[in-house]
Amino acid sequence: MGQRGPSPKPSKLRELDGTTKDGPNTENEAEPNVPDKLEKPTWFKLRNFRVDENQDRDIIKYANKFWDKNAPKMKKIGLLTEVDIDSFVSLCISYGQFVNATLNIVKNGIEKVSPKGHRQQSSYAIRQDKAFNKYRQMCKQFGVSPASRTSIEATVQDDSAPDAEDLLNAARDN
Repeated sequence: MGQRGPSPKPSKLRELDGTTKDGPNTENEAEPNVPDKLEKPTWFKLRNFRVDENQDRDIIKYANKFWDKNAPKMKKIGLLTEVDIDSFVSLCISYGQFVNATLNIVKNGIEKVSPKGHRQQSSYAIRQDKAFNKYRQMCKQFGVSPASRTSIEATVQDDSAPDAEDLLNAARDN
């Protein structure tokens, strides 16, 4: 039987939410590093894909565009760490699959007529639905859907601003 109730919220999301009190098992929670330089996994880079069908290349193209647009933002607010990269790639690929299926529906229609004359739902409509559901699930994990961030007040870290230790050292020196 699966876990009951809502999924546990990561500490970083609780911190952005303003509810930093200790929840269950937070004292031993892993705190992975936010990478200094954010790079796509080698296998995910578009030039590494050797596929014959344009369809698969399009999925990866849209997934890479999603990465390029959103990964730096996620890193900046601390929601994309070293150990989250593969999960984020899964989110990107789900997005690519959704966009690709949607574009194929626009191009070919949402229904087709069978050889016997019956109307059938396009296979792209089924793919679109599955890809959107996977994308939505992954968005919840990263707090990027509107519903999952309704109470989050994310503040972007200013790298040039002094931290508390610098302020205390400056006050001690004076």
